[in-house]
Amino acid sequence: MYCSLAILLLSAASILAQGTYYTAPNGTSINSCGTSGPYMARALMAPRGAINSGEAVLGNITFMQAAAGQPTTITGQITGLTPNVMLGFHVHQLGDLSNGCDSALEHYNPRMKTHGDLTNPNRHNGDLGNVQSDANGVANINKQSDLLALIGPESVIGRTIIVHRLMDDLGLGGTAESLASGSANGRSACGIIGQLRPT
Repeated sequence: MYCSLAILLLSAASILAQGTYYTAPNGTSINSCGTSGPYMARALMAPRGAINSGEAVLGNITFMQAAAGQPTTITGQITGLTPNVMLGFHVHQLGDLSNGCDSALEHYNPRMKTHGDLTNPNRHNGDLGNVQSDANGVANINKQSDLLALIGPESVIGRTIIVHRLMDDLGLGGTAESLASGSANGRSACGIIGQLRPT
């Protein structure tokens, strides 16, 4: 196992290295380097998951969780978006980019909930609502989720973060598709969430 910075998005078939977590005698979660939290991860986003694809949408997203059971903070920036729009932003099930962003499958949903807003407790673990682009097509991200974990059985390490081509209706569209994905169809860019060296 590796504790150094994970290999991120080198190709559409990226290989991800991540640490192993276990519980110390005092109940503190520590990783395979023997270091307790905070826990950090990063995803470098690009169209179809390939940074050298030559397309415009790129993102650098950081995840931080102070300790097991605490919320995870998601910060970063996505550039090259359509100006002045809201776009769906979710963690998806797999860290597989062998067929571009589509290989990541659906939203990460281990609790088998319906899709919802970031503030709705009845939502997918991977539901992060929308990002808002400015007049220059830049979205600055600062979100927090109490269902998104970097450690434990529902960890998102090794899964994929995706920004979509359409707005997420937050499960309020009155259709089956809305309850499954927020009707945020199309995938503009994606990146595998890789563990960073603990601080």
